[in-house]
Amino acid sequence: MIKELYQQTVREVSLNVSAGRVDSLRKKNITKSGCRVYHNGYIGVAGCLGQPTADAWAAAEQALERKVEAMPPETGKERVREQGEALVTPEAFRAECEELLATLRAEFPDFVLSNKLQMMDVEMRLENDAGLKYADQKRSYAMVLLVKQAGSPNMYDSHLLAVSRRFDREGWLAQARQVLTAHRTLLPMPEGGRCLILDNAIGDALQNFSILDKALSGREYLVGTSLFQGRLGQRLFDPRVTLSYDVTGTEWLDRDDVFFDKEGTTLPGDRANLIENGVLKNLATNKKYAAQLGLASTGGAFGDYDSAPALDALPLVLASTGETLEQLTAGRECILPLIGSGGEWTDAGDYATPVQCAYLYRDGKLVGRLPEFGLAVKLDELFGENFVGVSTDRFLGERRLVFEGTVQ
Repeated sequence: MIKELYQQTVREVSLNVSAGRVDSLRKKNITKSGCRVYHNGYIGVAGCLGQPTADAWAAAEQALERKVEAMPPETGKERVREQGEALVTPEAFRAECEELLATLRAEFPDFVLSNKLQMMDVEMRLENDAGLKYADQKRSYAMVLLVKQAGSPNMYDSHLLAVSRRFDREGWLAQARQVLTAHRTLLPMPEGGRCLILDNAIGDALQNFSILDKALSGREYLVGTSLFQGRLGQRLFDPRVTLSYDVTGTEWLDRDDVFFDKEGTTLPGDRANLIENGVLKNLATNKKYAAQLGLASTGGAFGDYDSAPALDALPLVLASTGETLEQLTAGRECILPLIGSGGEWTDAGDYATPVQCAYLYRDGKLVGRLPEFGLAVKLDELFGENFVGVSTDRFLGERRLVFEGTVQ
């Protein structure tokens, strides 16, 4: 019998923002412990708040009676990783944020900002009595502000989103100034039905490419329901397209990109290419489905702290194609969708969404706000004939996917 602890500790300071001012400060320090017991190919799991208790371990052993099958746990491995600088004190954080908000109120009195500013320290641990000891700690700061223009009938009109490993007041100010200044000027849509689109390189406006969750799932591939059925090892897209599960800590500043999954699987170089140079190289798998497919696991075991590991979708990132955003756009007018809700992907790979907030990008900056419109793309065209590239540099904190999209 092997006993294993899967534990999450979240330390958070959150500033509630109302009418452009901090109106409250909330501190959170929560530890959740998942107690696991492996025996004869089965797993028993129980959870508790705080440090693991004798009762939780007893409940995990009792849960073995449910006969939940599990792959063998990892053993005899150790690794510790820390990301981000030590957090400032809550008082210093509040003072910095109040100065940030005061500047924005003075420069943009025609906008009302709300929601929150945060700093977080998240630590994930996985260790067992067979020599496994993993720990991953990430510290970050986040600006998550909703923007409402004076006189607007909407609940909110735009947003300011930024995440950084250190408190970056000047960087956040620069981003806010660019978005809010552009929002003041309503411009006509660029002429023609096809426009150059700048999306987040992880597909923010396109719902994180949710169509790929099913298409790249090892479970769906086994049962024959994947959009890419039978195409493992074949070319799907433009040879410049590489789509990866990346837990290096350099791409996903806004999420807990832990270097191990819930089964303890780690990736060579903390990265797994599912689509490499346009070719379908691998599928999203945990240990179970990787074994059935004869592939290496891509670390896809997720789930709550008090549940058995299970396969879930991998958050994916597009690799840069080696050009800056200026080079990719070559002086053309481009559309940056910021808020696009209500759209969805079809099983065939078609996507359409109304875009409620977008900006015109020209010569390295936002120059104005665009009217609401509809955006339509096809997956094979998006990463095929309409694919332009993915920037090496970041704009508004993100690398950008550039493609030709249909505007309606």
